[in-house]
Amino acid sequence: DTVTPSRTEGGSVNGPVRIVGGNFGPSGSEWSAFFDRTPTLGGAPCTDATVVVDNTAIECLPPPGVGRDLDVDLQMGGLNAYPTGTRKFRYIEPVITSMSSLPTSGGVATIIGFNFGPPSLNATVRIFTAERCAPGQTPSSFYGSAGCDAVQGLGAVSNVVVLNHTKLSCLVPAGTGKQLDVRVFLKGQNSGETGDDAFAFRPPVVTSVSPRVQPLFAPDNLLLTIRGQNFGRSPEDVGKVDVLVGQRYCNRSSIRVVPPMGPSTETEIFAQPPFGAGVDLPVVVEVDGQRSEVVPQATFSYFAPVVQSVEPVPTLGGTATISGDNFGPVGDVFQVLIGEAACTGARVTVEDKQIECEAPPGTGSGLDVFVRIANGTSNINSADSGVAVFRYQSPVITLVRPLTAKAGAAVTVTGRNFGASAARVRLDFIKPQSLGGYAAGVWSTTDVTMLQPHEMFRATVPVGFGTALQVLVMVDGQYPDNWNTTQPFLFDYNAPQILEAVPVPTSGGTLVLRGTDMGSTAPGAVDLVSVRTWTQEVLTCASPVVTVSSQEVQCQLPSGSGTSLDVQISVGGQLSDWERVFSFEYPVIENVFPTEVAMNDQVTIVGRNFGDDASLIALTFAGTRAPPEAFFLAENHTRIVFSVPLGTGPQKGFTMRLPVDPVTGSARNAQDSVNAISSGNTSSTVSYLPPVVFNTTSARTRGGNVTVEGTNFGPVGTRFLQSVLIANKPCLNPEVTANNSRIVCAAQAGAGKELAVVVVVDQLTSPVFAGYSYEAPVVERIFPSRGFPGDRIVIEGTSFGTNPGDVVVTIGGAECINVVMEEEHVRIACDAGVAEGKNRSVVVTVKGVQGPLLSSVRFVYQKAGCLTKGAENYDPAVTDQDGSCKVLGCTQAEASNFNPFANVNDGTCVREPEVVSMKVKLDFQEYLARPEYYDNLFLDDVAAQLGVARERLVMTDVTDGSTVFLFQILDDPDDRAQDVTLRLEQKVLANEWSMAAFTLVQLKWEDSPRGTVDTKSDEPRVSTASIIALVSGGVIVILFGAFWRKALVQCSQFCCGDEYQEDVEQQLMMEGMLDAEATKKPTQHVPSGKNRATVTPVALGGASGRA
Repeated sequence: DTVTPSRTEGGSVNGPVRIVGGNFGPSGSEWSAFFDRTPTLGGAPCTDATVVVDNTAIECLPPPGVGRDLDVDLQMGGLNAYPTGTRKFRYIEPVITSMSSLPTSGGVATIIGFNFGPPSLNATVRIFTAERCAPGQTPSSFYGSAGCDAVQGLGAVSNVVVLNHTKLSCLVPAGTGKQLDVRVFLKGQNSGETGDDAFAFRPPVVTSVSPRVQPLFAPDNLLLTIRGQNFGRSPEDVGKVDVLVGQRYCNRSSIRVVPPMGPSTETEIFAQPPFGAGVDLPVVVEVDGQRSEVVPQATFSYFAPVVQSVEPVPTLGGTATISGDNFGPVGDVFQVLIGEAACTGARVTVEDKQIECEAPPGTGSGLDVFVRIANGTSNINSADSGVAVFRYQSPVITLVRPLTAKAGAAVTVTGRNFGASAARVRLDFIKPQSLGGYAAGVWSTTDVTMLQPHEMFRATVPVGFGTALQVLVMVDGQYPDNWNTTQPFLFDYNAPQILEAVPVPTSGGTLVLRGTDMGSTAPGAVDLVSVRTWTQEVLTCASPVVTVSSQEVQCQLPSGSGTSLDVQISVGGQLSDWERVFSFEYPVIENVFPTEVAMNDQVTIVGRNFGDDASLIALTFAGTRAPPEAFFLAENHTRIVFSVPLGTGPQKGFTMRLPVDPVTGSARNAQDSVNAISSGNTSSTVSYLPPVVFNTTSARTRGGNVTVEGTNFGPVGTRFLQSVLIANKPCLNPEVTANNSRIVCAAQAGAGKELAVVVVVDQLTSPVFAGYSYEAPVVERIFPSRGFPGDRIVIEGTSFGTNPGDVVVTIGGAECINVVMEEEHVRIACDAGVAEGKNRSVVVTVKGVQGPLLSSVRFVYQKAGCLTKGAENYDPAVTDQDGSCKVLGCTQAEASNFNPFANVNDGTCVREPEVVSMKVKLDFQEYLARPEYYDNLFLDDVAAQLGVARERLVMTDVTDGSTVFLFQILDDPDDRAQDVTLRLEQKVLANEWSMAAFTLVQLKWEDSPRGTVDTKSDEPRVSTASIIALVSGGVIVILFGAFWRKALVQCSQFCCGDEYQEDVEQQLMMEGMLDAEATKKPTQHVPSGKNRATVTPVALGGASGRA
């Protein structure tokens, strides 16, 4: 489909070209085998071919070459792309970047560029010198590009040789000109506009001129001979050649060009010099728009009359005297011109030196004088020697009226040499010396009307300022002669007048004054602008300039404040009157924040024109002037910080007056502020925060003074305080007693807690404070103070309210029912509830407000029952003893824990331990060596024989006599000690006692009627009957010997505890059951022995603890 073009170098210089089409197969170098042969571009191989995009794109390195519409040959997999590749490839067109210049004789030129192709003779070069356009067609800078026909003005360019891709050479024929368009044609392509203005022939060079001086009697057809190079061809280029002598062209028809002859390389030009005069005038050759340089050896001097000076004449005209040389003898002169007008009657009056003639009327200076001495066939004249040597006499002022006026007024000027044309007249006023005088310029007007030619005109006074200004008239560029040394006419502008002044911000800025006679816009017109403040201080407005001629002045005024201030201006040294027309801009309040405040909060006031001295500001807040210490300027002119005073209420506004005398308070030139609120996000007022209640004291239910504490209540007094509501009822006579923080008022009668308190201060309502409570009820007396449930009682105290339905009475936690109000607030009656107890607290609650839980007034519930401590049915709440007490304990008098107070036996009686001694065969010294070992061995053995717990056996003593162990057997209600001892005795008597470690020799049981039982360890065992006989006699004695008194005391101790022991003992003594001796606490002592202690009987087994 397409093939990207290539530079003519091809290969890696260009990089691969891309052939875009279809059916190229898969991409990748591994598929290169599909190419049947290397693709060709214009018949030359395109190497390194690779499919780079599946099926659609091939890249390869193109061969060097030139041309366009070249065929692409591609064959893959036996298939050929023909004819789709026909005329699809081209090389990039040649481009010209430069071309060497040549002399007009032509020669070999080098063209530099790229894409010229490999070395060859295939290129064609054309140089176009012009174009031929049809009528109405616009020529172009590049010949032929706009549709016109390009003209190849030179002969054919030949011998074109492409040297390489970037350079070619060619033979260019002779010619002239510069900025010629060049095109390279190569295999159907050309360089196009890249060769625009690429070629130029070299400019002419003059090497000599002959003659160098005009001969004294030169013929009229004198020719100059000019030699040099690059003068063009002859005769083809003669029409393109010009010769200048000085600034005048030679007659082109006289020019001849002669090419070099023989060995010479220089061309000659012959040309007739123009009429002229002067010495060493440069001779310059111009060929086809190119000029030769001015060189010392190429000059020509005329031998002709020379004008040196001419005396001025009045503008009315008159005799002109011309001085000079080479005027010839006295006599008539063929021609004299002043400017372009003839000076008539010209004749030489002094040989060679002076000519006189009658100059016509006119004005001006620097006019040319042209003198031709001979008749018209001679070319000898003064030429350039008389350039700008003549002037008419300068104007002379004899009268100016009036000499004082304002800008725009008319003045009449009388004098001479004003000329006849008002258009050539200008009236000037020299600027003041403060502006540099004449050197700094003039104020001019050309609004002139000629009243009498040459002698009088009327003019409009130009915009300006100042006094004693010199008046000058300029006529056609000429001022009066010696104007700065002669007595001048002096003009005064009217003094400036101020009519209006535009206000300026207090921070200062551009002051605009409007009025009349304020001068011109020239720098320095205004000397001074002053503003007199309210303190009579004078402010200088800096850098004054006139911005509208005569009508407006602007300057930079420093900061200040006030209204109706005086302004004065000095223009050109002239002072205006003080005019009271100026005011600084009035203060503007644009925003204040925050908008909700409390006392001592900082409020920022934002705006403009606040000045830079806070002491000059009278700031009013909420109608009251703020003291100076209450605010300060945070930012001059724009920001004030104000400390909020004590107060209250919504939308308190600010006003400002500036300036105010800080000492006297005078505000003679003061301005009041205005508010300029620009949006809903800004405000000019602040509101005090609404009152907030933090806490209140309480009053009794009959009412009374309360104190409300909080904030934002306003100042002391009643001025702003509107109301205090407690439970929606007005609190009477409210008054703020501490600034902002405390209110005292009289609460009305009521009751309850968490009641709403609302304070209204200056239209601001506090949030509801649900924290007020009437004082808690206080019980002062109750009667009767004792009673049974249901008894009617009367309670006296305070804060009981008025509604019995609001009252709840509890005595000891039981609610008292059927409450009635016997006297509002102080006395109530009710029926005691169902409860019991002594010293029970009486608590009154009125509408949720509870009285003290532990009041000093107590009530006793009466109750019948058991008052005896330790009784099973003892009731501490009982107040009346009814004989129903049940005392549990041991009722057996013989028991060690006998309780004389018990009237119900609980089965816990404990008897005295049985004391037994057993003599065994054991050397006592051996025992003493290890007593603890033998004690434990002995007791373990006895316990095992008797089948009792080891803990029931207590060793009390061990004595000598072999070894005698004395021990106790403790009682157990489930297995009495006496029964255990009896079993022991029976086993010994029956000779059934057998110990593992010891041999029993003797048994002694203190309570046994048999006394001591001796064993016959070497004899057969004793029978059971004999043992029973030994002990049967003492059984009754042992039982009868129970310690009755001691049992009573121990019963009281174990049964009732120490804390009730004395009560029990006293009660028994009262009832005659115990005497004082019985209250002693006896202990039982076992026989003393080594390391033995006193043992107190205790209960074991099923009765654990007190019995």
